[in-house]
Amino acid sequence: MERKLKICQITNSGGWTGGINQMFLMSREFQKMGHKVTVVSPPKSILSEKIKPFSIPHYPVKMKADGDLPAMIKLALFLRRKKFDVVHSNHSRAHSIALAASAIAGVAAYVVTRRVMFPLRRHPFSKLKYKSKRIDAYIAVSENIKKILADYGIPPKKIRVIPDACNIDFVKTGKPGKLRKEFSIPEENFIITTVANYSYRRGHQYLLLAAKKIKKEMKNATFFIAGSGTETLKDFCKKQNISDFVILAGFRKDVPDILASSDCFVLPTLSEGMGGCLLEAMAAGVPVVATDVGGIPDIIKDGFNGFLVQPRNPDAIARAVIKIARDAELRRKFSEKGKKFVQNFSIENSAKKIIALYEEILKKKGK
Repeated sequence: MERKLKICQITNSGGWTGGINQMFLMSREFQKMGHKVTVVSPPKSILSEKIKPFSIPHYPVKMKADGDLPAMIKLALFLRRKKFDVVHSNHSRAHSIALAASAIAGVAAYVVTRRVMFPLRRHPFSKLKYKSKRIDAYIAVSENIKKILADYGIPPKKIRVIPDACNIDFVKTGKPGKLRKEFSIPEENFIITTVANYSYRRGHQYLLLAAKKIKKEMKNATFFIAGSGTETLKDFCKKQNISDFVILAGFRKDVPDILASSDCFVLPTLSEGMGGCLLEAMAAGVPVVATDVGGIPDIIKDGFNGFLVQPRNPDAIARAVIKIARDAELRRKFSEKGKKFVQNFSIENSAKKIIALYEEILKKKGK
């Protein structure tokens, strides 16, 4: 009979990101598999609200900084009391606090997921944090992240590449006409979309510069930019005289509806651990264009299930989008290949791989 594990998933984030979504998906799937899951996050976090309908326990811990001693003590006492088999940290600050707390509590297995491409710092605290023998395994969501960890001096045998999952069934619930109706977008218009929280490294500005070039060639082009903070690009759009055909939607909960209305999806990021939004676009059958950075080449094969372009290159983005828009057969090919490829990234597959890693660690330790 398969062993049922007691698992604690930890984050210091109170907002909603791709990484938090993965915590939600995996916690829910672990629970379906019969494991006991508890989520630790800041009080009133979005994640704590999302897990309520699934009766997944939540323990609130506010983590103010890497060296937050009260948070470490509170978490350590909780971990010791609950006697978890596995503690799994999902963000950097949570890792700092949970590493110390799990050591104090004597937790059997400690795992860290790394989703970002940022280089690891070389100062003593970072070396202690990332090279600690208390860490049983790292989960890297792409081969490039594995390389960053290995180059830092973390033994490759401690690093397991397990890509993030795509909630394929959720994506398929999208309503194709909803977006056009809400924003009065004509049926004949070609909608180019991106869904990514705003930061400079996401490269939104390069897509908007490409938008100007695309509009000259495609009078029916409409650009839909969604994600927390994207409203701040309003002045940029005004300066570029592109406001008339660019919709800055801000944070949206209806990603399936957005994708169901999209004709092309673009991720112009300058750095990316993996690119989960690309998986969602492919699951919806939307042709994709993305920059050739980080873990994106793990999921986009240029000319096979989408186009890869060099970062910071509006001309390349424009050429790729126009080529997709003008070639119906190419759109059909990318749509079909994308939908087939994304089946490899199901929630069930990812959860089984992570549970197998937990069990492997515990078996080695005789737990």
